[in-house]
Amino acid sequence: MSFRDVFSAVSEHGPVASELEDVFELLAHELRLEILQRLWEAESDTLAFSDLFKQVDTRDSGKFSYHLDRLTPAFVRTADSGYALTFAGRDVIGAVLSGRYTAADRLEAETIEAGSCLFCDEAVTIRYEDGHCILECEACGSFIFRLPVPPVVLASHEAPAVPRAINDHLRLRVQALNRGLCKLCRGRVEAMLTAASAREPVAHNPDLDVTFECRECGDVTHLNAGIVLIGHPVVVATLFDVGLDPRTTYIWELTPLLDPDAALLEEPPRLELGFEFEEERLELVVDDRCNVVDYARR
Repeated sequence: MSFRDVFSAVSEHGPVASELEDVFELLAHELRLEILQRLWEAESDTLAFSDLFKQVDTRDSGKFSYHLDRLTPAFVRTADSGYALTFAGRDVIGAVLSGRYTAADRLEAETIEAGSCLFCDEAVTIRYEDGHCILECEACGSFIFRLPVPPVVLASHEAPAVPRAINDHLRLRVQALNRGLCKLCRGRVEAMLTAASAREPVAHNPDLDVTFECRECGDVTHLNAGIVLIGHPVVVATLFDVGLDPRTTYIWELTPLLDPDAALLEEPPRLELGFEFEEERLELVVDDRCNVVDYARR
């Protein structure tokens, strides 16, 4: 049996409640978190047992050994020269120290202006609520998007820089999904035109809705087809030619990409898109997996 066969078997059935309880129990002790933090802060990749013991807040070597052993091999690995963090260990302690999951209650509920509305050109605002950034326009009442964002993304920026940080976060997420990487577990993601599936669309135009589903953890993300295609070479070239720099323009201000002409074809499932710019029109045809199969610039 291959590694892939083993991993697929685990993923398809998912972790049972007792396994999840065991994982969280491993971290439910102050000394264990301190061990992870000391390994994280170490100048070298590994720390010898004696050096690690000197840096933690206990002089009971038996107690220390017990808790260190409990962290192995899930979060700490043994090496010839001592102990080092595993990938999971680095991920967990990095999240704890940064406030990635715990800083939400320390954020001030501030509404921030973030460019122009794609529907009415009035100012749109970003607000943070329940772990999500919500972009909306009060002038016309339009809801632009709701994006899950770790609180540290906002907490680490002053208010004027938040829209750019959210834009960059969204762009990186789109790039990862387009490369088939889940935003949560980095497992394999598959894209599909939502209209060609049994799922309900969430985009303002149902024909533009694209679903990304992780085959490992089951996470589902919905995106506007225009956002999905923002990194395609012909789209990038067209944007530059009409004077729009996709690297510096907020994604939600690229109106032609977000609100194109759209026609859904059924056999085989395809989506015809027409992006209107001032002096140019870009036409794309994508298949049911949102791959560009034809294009024309007019």
